[in-house]
This record gives sequence, C-alpha cells and structure tokens, in this order.
Amino acid sequence: MLSGLFIKMVSFIFELKKVLYEVEKEKDVTIKSIEVMLDHIHLFIEFEPRLLLHKIIKDFKGRSSRVLREKFPQLKSRLDREQCVKYWAIFKELHDIEIKRLKQTKTLASMGL
Repeated sequence: MLSGLFIKMVSFIFELKKVLYEVEKEKDVTIKSIEVMLDHIHLFIEFEPRLLLHKIIKDFKGRSSRVLREKFPQLKSRLDREQCVKYWAIFKELHDIEIKRLKQTKTLASMGL
C-alpha cells in the first residue's frame, strides 16, 4: 500500500508539471527536460532570442507558486520567500552537454512520475 506522503508528493509533482506545461504553451517556450528535486526543480528550456529569460522565469515561478499554494495550502507557511528568487541559466553552447548528463542520471520521469 502506498503511503499518504508518497501520494501527496506524486500529486504535487503532477500539478507542478501541469502548470509548467501550460506556461510553456502560452509563452512560446519549449521545455526540453524537467527534473523535480525535493526542494527545487531543474528546467531545460528553449526559446527565441526575442524573449527575455528573466520574464520567462517570472512566468514559470509566478504561476506555479500561485497555483500550488492554492492546491496545497500547507506550502504557504513552509516556503522561504528569500529562496524563491534564485535561478541560474546555461546557454545554448552548454545545453547539449547538460541534457546528455541529465539523461544518464536516474530521474523521476524514468521512474514513471
């Protein structure tokens, strides 16, 4: 029998990915890969140079934060807002190397999540 915590975690990951793919469709961005960790996620995205990276990240983070806090109210008191502003980027030259490295690791997607 699956534990309640595991079911909540799978539900959370499902909702997170759903929101991210909605933003992808609306903002003309392609998600190449998603890896969900316990306290952060890795997104590998492709977008046109006319789009601004900080605005894309704002859209992903803003929508996912709002939707997930509505669906999972326990997040409201647990997330540190200071940590929510951090991100970093790898640009196209390194993109292929990072995708290959990611495919070699065991991800939640490979476990069917």
